Amino acid sequence: MYERGKSMKELFCMSGIPGSDTFVKIEPINKGFSRDKKYYIETADGRRMLLRVTDISEFDRKKAENKMMERAYASGVLTPQLLNFGLCNDGQACYSLLDWFDGEDVEEALPRLSESEQYFIMLPCNENRSPALRSSYQQTIIYIIFLLREQNSNFTSQS
Repeated sequence: MYERGKSMKELFCMSGIPGSDTFVKIEPINKGFSRDKKYYIETADGRRMLLRVTDISEFDRKKAENKMMERAYASGVLTPQLLNFGLCNDGQACYSLLDWFDGEDVEEALPRLSESEQYFIMLPCNENRSPALRSSYQQTIIYIIFLLREQNSNFTSQS
């Protein structure tokens, strides 16, 4: 974790990101399937965000991925809201800054599901979708499954 005294590498990676001067907490996230550099961010006013930094060669793909995430968010899909997207690191990288999405990692929740539920959740991974949208879809489905289980449990205990 880096608080205020960020390493030169972290500062360089975030140069050019509007508002990065308000970041008071930066924690690298070493999970997930993408090659993006991911960071948990807290700002001076307490806002929590996810910062994804990617090589500039991925700019067009990231731009399209972010447009899909914006459409998903706008249509009510349980997914983080894109706050900003652009170039950083003197044009050598691009970044996506998203609202922090509380929840559980797919990798941790998946083993607790039945085989058929796992199949249903992992099915989109076999299709040509962006990793971020697949992850949001999977998190949404897991949330729905656990919510339905909880409601079913409450209903059964009341009967």
